[in-house]
Amino acid sequence: MRSEAERKKAKAESDRRYYMKNRKNICASVRAHEKANPEKVRAAHKQWAANNIEKVRESQKKWSIKNVEQEERRVRSNYLDNRGRRLAEARAWQIAHPEERKAILRRYRTKHKEKIKEKNATYSKIVRMSDPDKFREQARDYYARNTAKRYAYFKKWYAANRVWRNACGAERKAARKTATPSWVDRSALKEIYVKARTEGLTVDHIVPLKHALVCGLHVPVNLQLLSHAENSRKTNTFEVA
Repeated sequence: MRSEAERKKAKAESDRRYYMKNRKNICASVRAHEKANPEKVRAAHKQWAANNIEKVRESQKKWSIKNVEQEERRVRSNYLDNRGRRLAEARAWQIAHPEERKAILRRYRTKHKEKIKEKNATYSKIVRMSDPDKFREQARDYYARNTAKRYAYFKKWYAANRVWRNACGAERKAARKTATPSWVDRSALKEIYVKARTEGLTVDHIVPLKHALVCGLHVPVNLQLLSHAENSRKTNTFEVA
């Protein structure tokens, strides 16, 4: 007497032989049924897919690997056809799940840190060269919105790069000393710096001490009082009268 496994195997082989012998008739019958009952067939396919999710995924994965170019065209076409709906759904999900969205962004930034850094540097360079006014406006807007964050970042950076900071400070002092003539009125210089500290301003050299074209002097007539933001925007530029 045959076992259950043997009976199943024998039945499967019998079904296979019957299908191969009557393939044309079976296919024609199936197509006729699908044509006559489209809604019923779609519902049956949908139900089968829901009950066999893993099989569907595995089948789709194999097909995508085998038909890479066709799959790329299909995905691109599907996205373009449904772009508006997809964007609306994405925005609605982001509004409804702010914490999950932040977690996803954090994971992505951590995983692609170097890629994001390189992309941002390239974009900044393009904007800075093509539209410097727009670049400065974006920088000012970012600085205004992230004052505390930038303060914490630079505090940490200065602590980690104290040697470099000291070297820059020494270079700055040497440049100022070199640019200070012997005949300068040092009491007038002192008054300007005292006034700046009292009013919460910074002392700026109208003609910068360090520039590719000129070298200004550290004298009262070449000094002006600016706010921290104005001094940052000016950098080491100057206007020729």
